[in-house]
Amino acid sequence: MTARDRPDDLGRIEYTPADGLRMGEASTPSSGASMPAAAESSGETLPPDPAREPAAAPHEPETAARPTAGDTAEHRFPGIDARSFRDRRDAERMARVRLLKGLDFVYSRFLNLGVEGAMAQETAAQAVQIHAGQGVALWALLDRAARVLDVRVPELYLGRYDSAMQTIGHERPFIVTDVDYVELLDGDEVIFAFGRELGHILLGHVTYKMLARSIGAIGDTVGTFTLNVGSMVTTGLEAPLRDWDQFSEFSADRAGLLAAGRLDVALSALFKQAAGGQRFFDQMNLPAFVEQGRRALYAERPAGTRLSAIARSLQAGAPLLAARAAALSEWYAGGEFSAILRGQYTRRGA
Repeated sequence: MTARDRPDDLGRIEYTPADGLRMGEASTPSSGASMPAAAESSGETLPPDPAREPAAAPHEPETAARPTAGDTAEHRFPGIDARSFRDRRDAERMARVRLLKGLDFVYSRFLNLGVEGAMAQETAAQAVQIHAGQGVALWALLDRAARVLDVRVPELYLGRYDSAMQTIGHERPFIVTDVDYVELLDGDEVIFAFGRELGHILLGHVTYKMLARSIGAIGDTVGTFTLNVGSMVTTGLEAPLRDWDQFSEFSADRAGLLAAGRLDVALSALFKQAAGGQRFFDQMNLPAFVEQGRRALYAERPAGTRLSAIARSLQAGAPLLAARAAALSEWYAGGEFSAILRGQYTRRGA
C-alpha cells in the first residue's frame, strides 16, 4: 500500500470519539455498522425509494484537456454505491418519511405543478452556466469530484443564492451554487462541496429535498384548489421532511470526504460555512468547533425528538454544521472510510 492509499496520510487532523480532535496519528479503525434498508409505504405514487434508486450514470471522461484541479492526490472509487456511505440517521428518518400518510398526494401534486421544469428555466435565465468553455477552473473541480465518485457530471450554475449550494431536479439534476460560497473555500474544499452534491444524487435524495424545501409553498398552492385539504396534508409532512432533510446531509458529507480525500479539508469547509467569512477565521479553533458539535449531536434524547424535529422545521435550512463535523469525524475514525479506500465497498448493481 502506498502513502497515497493510507488514510492516515490523507488528513492532518485526526479524530477519535474518546480523544476528540487532535493533531497526529489516527486511531486504529473499527468496523462500522451496516445500514438498514428504508421501509416501503403503501399508497398511490410515492417518490422513488432512495434505497432502491437505479444505478447512477458513470463518469464520462472529457476529450478536451482540463486544468489541474485540487492539491490532494486523487483516489477514485469506480462504481461506488450509495449504500457504502449512507448514514444510519438519514436512512431511519427516510424510512419514517416514506410511511407518512399524504406523501403520495403531495408528490403527485408536486409533479403536476411542474416545479422542476420551472426551476431549471429560471436558473438558466438568471445564473451563469459553468462548463469546459466557461469558468473552466471551477468546472474542473466538479469534474474531479465526479471522477472520484464515478458519476456523470451534472450541469452547474453560478449565481447569487440564499443557500450555499444545492442540487435540483430528479430526472436531470443540476447544481446551483452561490458565488460568495465558492469564493470562501479553497480548491480542495470546493471539491468536498461538489462531492456532497454528487452524493445527494447517488443517494436518491434530490426529489425529497426539493419536496422538503418547497412543501410549505406546495401546501399553499394546492390548498387554494382543494378547499384547504392540501394545506392540512402538507402541515403533517413538513416537520418530518425537514428533519430528514437536515440529517440527509450526514450522508452527503461522507461522499464529500471521499471526493476530497482528506478529513482536514472536509472539516475546514464545514467550519468556514459556519463561521462565514475570513476576517476572524485565523482566531477560530477547529477542534473546539468539532467538540461543540459532538456535544450538540448527543444532547438530543428520545423524549425530545418530536420537539427537536419541530424546532428544526422552524429554522429550515439550518445545516447543523458543527454536529455534522463531529459525525463526519467519527465516521472517519470508525473504519468505514479506510475500508472504502482499500476498495472494500458495495458496487452499483451488486
